[in-house]
Amino acid sequence: MSDTILKHQIHAQNGDRSGYPDIMEGFLSSGGALLSPHQTTLKRGSEYAFSIHVPNALKVAVIDGKKWHWLQVDGDHFSAQVRADSSEVVIAAAFPANKKRFEYLVRYTVR
Repeated sequence: MSDTILKHQIHAQNGDRSGYPDIMEGFLSSGGALLSPHQTTLKRGSEYAFSIHVPNALKVAVIDGKKWHWLQVDGDHFSAQVRADSSEVVIAAAFPANKKRFEYLVRYTVR
């Protein structure tokens, strides 16, 4: 796939972030909301209901290794059932400013 991915990671300075996936910079402040799954680590081979609110996103995908799973859209809400098979799973989105670049929103570890 020729789309580009942009990654920004935030580091929480206050509060306990254990038990939550990595949330990327700007996602929450732009009105985004992760609905599920909430855990940091996903179990390899298990299927998860991914549900996320991403204002102004054109497309949202769960990237599992080299596999891109496109989420179904309903307004600003995106969802899909996806099995976690690689060591890392990422939710990424494309926005109107650059339709071919996907920005990481949320990152999970898979074990």
